[in-house]
Amino acid sequence: MTIPPTKHKSTDDLIECVQIKNVGTFSRNQIETCRRVQNLKEVVQLGLDMHKWLLEKGMPSLPAEYHESARKVASEVMATFPYKRINGLSNLPEYTYSILYRATPLTWLTMQPFKPVANV
Repeated sequence: MTIPPTKHKSTDDLIECVQIKNVGTFSRNQIETCRRVQNLKEVVQLGLDMHKWLLEKGMPSLPAEYHESARKVASEVMATFPYKRINGLSNLPEYTYSILYRATPLTWLTMQPFKPVANV
């Protein structure tokens, strides 16, 4: 349910608010912030799952000579903000660490996103 715009405490600007029954009243900015936090939480969980998979499933299936590279990638995934760009790749917005967390069409067909991280 949408309620009429209200005056913001610090300015004379009107802000739109949404009232959720039995929960509260929220501004668009608050709702968008909550959504960004939820998106970040989901992508961080994907990164944690990838780290676990690399060490528990991926690395044992690789030849021994690649174990150190797998450990390095897993460690870098854990230590890096998901939306940080991967150095060494084209300057495209989708080339962030989060691209490594799941296979999406076209990106899984190439090793390109992994090369700068693993120095393969």
